[in-house]
Order: sequence, then structure tokens, then C-alpha cells
Amino acid sequence: MKRTLTVVCAVLCTATLTSCEVGGLFGAFFNDEKEDSSISVLYTSGDDTSYGSEEEEGEPVYYIDEDGDIEWAKNSAPDFNVSTAEQLAGVVYYVNNIYTYSPDTQLTINIYNDIDLSNWVWEPMGRIDKDGTDRRFNGSIIGNGHTISNMSIKYYSGDCYGLVGRAESFSTKNVIITDAEINAPSGLAGMYCGKVDGTGGCEGLDCTGKITTGASVLSGAFFGAAPKINIISAGSYVELNGERAVFGSREDYILQNPDDERFFRVDLDNDAGCMSVKHSPEFKAPQWVLCYEGNEKLRQDFIQGEPLSLSSELISEGGSYSVYIEAEAEGFRLPCSNVCAFYYEGNKEYPLSIGEDERKRIVCTDPDKIAEGNYDNLCWIMEYEGTRVYILTYSDNEQFNLLKGMMQSDTASKAGEFTIYLADADGNDITQVSNSIVYSVNVQE
Repeated sequence: MKRTLTVVCAVLCTATLTSCEVGGLFGAFFNDEKEDSSISVLYTSGDDTSYGSEEEEGEPVYYIDEDGDIEWAKNSAPDFNVSTAEQLAGVVYYVNNIYTYSPDTQLTINIYNDIDLSNWVWEPMGRIDKDGTDRRFNGSIIGNGHTISNMSIKYYSGDCYGLVGRAESFSTKNVIITDAEINAPSGLAGMYCGKVDGTGGCEGLDCTGKITTGASVLSGAFFGAAPKINIISAGSYVELNGERAVFGSREDYILQNPDDERFFRVDLDNDAGCMSVKHSPEFKAPQWVLCYEGNEKLRQDFIQGEPLSLSSELISEGGSYSVYIEAEAEGFRLPCSNVCAFYYEGNKEYPLSIGEDERKRIVCTDPDKIAEGNYDNLCWIMEYEGTRVYILTYSDNEQFNLLKGMMQSDTASKAGEFTIYLADADGNDITQVSNSIVYSVNVQE
């Protein structure tokens, strides 16, 4: 059905945001090929019944609930092979009005054609209704390199804005969004999703457009808030309140602005085996959150002045860990600190063992096992800050002298972490065959 809308109670709103320096997790994803420009956007306040837009006479206007292919979406669920704007609109209607979230139901959207959303009154896909009904998106969108263009979200009264509004799990691959325009008077906004509560992997993010919002630190080029999302590759040129958005999400803004005292700053203290905290902002009900391989492993109340101890019970398995502080903010539970990520090798078993003798020299503690290993070229390896800087061939139960190794590698004047282990070297192929000993050097005289 085609209709023409009329402007009702329009308020001219402009906002600016000082551009940050490129850096952090998303810094490399933003190019500088286009010039900055400012934007002005019309939007209304109040409930969505007062929203309107003035279209040129005779220009069609399409609505998700009237022009979307809803019957097709009902019959296709939970796997949608989308080729037209009408089908994509039908999926949005299905998720927002028929579907209810279940961890056992994964939605899959495959895009098989470029889709132009010009003249559609669009709305984000996935939300939590006012009565508490959970309709969060849970699944993946596979773009197959196709483009969704001219998505315009201007007349929406929800709190999460993007192609997807709110999601539990969210993954996407090679979905291109161009010339999108999102008006978010409040809440979380990003081109791909406003808020992702759970995990997901994103590859080939590529988007252009404009986001206008009253809360710039709740918005980013890709996501509003998505602390557990793993991004493999991405690029964008998005204007946020008329300025270049050089961060991908709320979490990336906090990471790029470590001195912003509105947020906590958490750092890993390797020596003490804990997470330390800088800054003391006021947030309601702050909690530590520890994730392992993207899944939440621990949640406990944050107490000012007390670090989070990373005990062996918490950090027991090898893999990727992340820690942040979450609190109540802007009507959500949101990360209110940077996300500190680290990798733990775990208690890996090696054929050889090393330790310190009474003179603090590093030795192989089970030299009799060396003959059993039939090693090509057993050698000591010294790394500085994760980079191999010194190799010494092992012979006759030779000890390793840390200071000598630092002098031989020109690192004697440097502070940082030095890691020592035994390895078997076969040309450029070096395989670790013993446990590691790590030394944290603070000051070199």
C-alpha cells in the first residue's frame, strides 16, 4: 500500500562530537578517503504515533506491517533466503511481532540480492517489548557480498537502533550497508546492531551512513554495545552527530579514551595475578564480569578499592579471557570500563621441565629425558614482550643466565617481561618443549 505522510511536531536538532584519535581495536578499520561533513536531522519526541515525514507528491512510501511479505516470512522461519526488500521487511515483522527468543532457536538470514530500502519506513529487527516479551534477534545474517542500501530509521520509539535492534547472539558475514541514516534520540545505536547481549563473530563488516543521537558514547559505527563480539575484519565511513566516528562501539570508545574519568579503567597486574582499577566513577550496582572464550564465567559485585583476584580456579583452562566492569547506565546493564582481554596457555604438559637452581640460574630439571626426546637442536629461547630476541644452543646440561642473555640481545636496559623456555629448532620451525619461566623487569640499572 502506498501512502503520503505529513510532518507533525518536528524539532530541528543538531549535535556535535569531538573526533577521537584513531586507535584501539577498531582504529585500523576506519579509512580517511572521504571528507568530513555536518548533518542536520529532523525528528520528533513522544510516542511513535506522532512521527511523520514529508514525501514528494506521488513518491511511494512502504511500511513493514503493510508492504512486507509476512506470509512468506512465517512459512520460511527460522531460515530466510531473502532476495527482495519485501521479504526482508517480512522477516523484520516476523521477529518483532511473532517470534519469541529461545536459546534453542537460531535464525538465519541469507541475502541473495542487493536490496534497496529507499522510501521504506524501516525499523530495527529484534527488541524486548514493553510488556517484557523477549523478541531479541538470535542468529546470523549472511550477506554473500550483497548490499543493503538506503536504510532509514527515523520514526522509531525503541531504545536500540540498527539493522538489528537488540540481539542475544549475533553473527554476520559479508553484509554491506550503504547510505544508511539512523536517528536515535536516546538509547544505543550502531549500523549493524544497537545492543548484543551475548556472543558472536563478525566478518567483512562494511558500512557507510549517518547516525544522529543524543548520547554519543552509547553509539558506534558498527554497534552500540557488544562487549562479547569477535570482529575479524571491518571497514566503515560513518558520521556520528556530524563528525567522523572513529570507534566501532561503546566499548571501543572507552578503550580509546583511557583517561576519561566517567568510566572505570581496568588493567591486568601479572605480578599480583589480579585486575587492578583506576578511576572511581559513580555507577549503580557495578559488577565484575569475567568471560572465557566469549561466554560469561563469573559475575560478582565490584567493591571500590578491591581488585579482582584471578585465582587458579577462575583461570584454569587455556584460552581467551576478557574482564570488564558492568553497571546500570542509561536504563541498561552496560560495560562501564574498557574490556581487558588476555590469553592463558593453560597447564600444558611438556616433555621437559625447567626451573631455577640455588644461584637463580635456569636449568633443565630432568636432563635424563633429553636423550629420550631425540631432539634435532635443543636450545634455550628468550623472548622480550612476546618477541624472540635470543637463542642459545643447549649442551651438557648448560644453565641459562638471564642477565647474559639480556646483554647479548641488547635488552639489558629495557623494562618489561622476559620469557625463557627450551625449544627444539629444526630450521625456522621452533617447537617449545618445556614450561616457561617469566621474569618481570621493572628497572634496569
